[in-house]
Amino acid sequence: MALPILTFDNIAWAQSEQNQIAASVNLVSDWVWRGLSQTEGGPALIGEVKWNHQSGFFAGAVAANFSSDRGRDSGLALIPFFGFNRTLAGINFDSGFLHREYVGARNGSIDELSFSAAFKLGAISLRPGIFYDLHHYLPGHPTYLYVDGRTKLTQIGDTPVSLSVHLGSFDAQGSANDYSTWQLGLSAPAGGITYAVKLSNADIDASRAQLEGSRHGGTRLVLSAFKLF
Repeated sequence: MALPILTFDNIAWAQSEQNQIAASVNLVSDWVWRGLSQTEGGPALIGEVKWNHQSGFFAGAVAANFSSDRGRDSGLALIPFFGFNRTLAGINFDSGFLHREYVGARNGSIDELSFSAAFKLGAISLRPGIFYDLHHYLPGHPTYLYVDGRTKLTQIGDTPVSLSVHLGSFDAQGSANDYSTWQLGLSAPAGGITYAVKLSNADIDASRAQLEGSRHGGTRLVLSAFKLF
């Protein structure tokens, strides 16, 4: 079971000024991660818990249901992670390690290192970053380069509407698993819940790629409801 390196749309990486524990639940119509569906186009419930220390250290875990379009496996994805987050000279640096265990799947264990830096350009928040895979499940060590952007688009009454953009490139050493992806999203809070609609595309070769979700790439539309506790 070959899996693309993953990022966390629902994890807030901001450094905390005090020790705190946060949890969130995200209900999505399709679990699309880096342009590829992890649920064969079906819905998913994604839960996360995270502990932030005032020193910048953080640790937590993500859990979600998954359904494979390669081996017809299904089960629970468990993703524990830890790292360090610090802001220097107005730039937020984040480095971390995560382990992905797909319970119920064959060969579903992957370890990754990550690094990113966030800054603002006017009203736009940007975070470029990289994920580096420690396993040889594909030729070499695959990497995922990305840039996330977010800005307030408009205000409807008392409700702010935000625009998000994600651009990514998966490099599997020139194999058929190489692909690029983009995502555009609109989100707005209401009653303590953030609702979002996201349109994404992944130009992966579904007939040749070995990545999990490669048969469910292309253009995808996702609706979600996110609650932070």
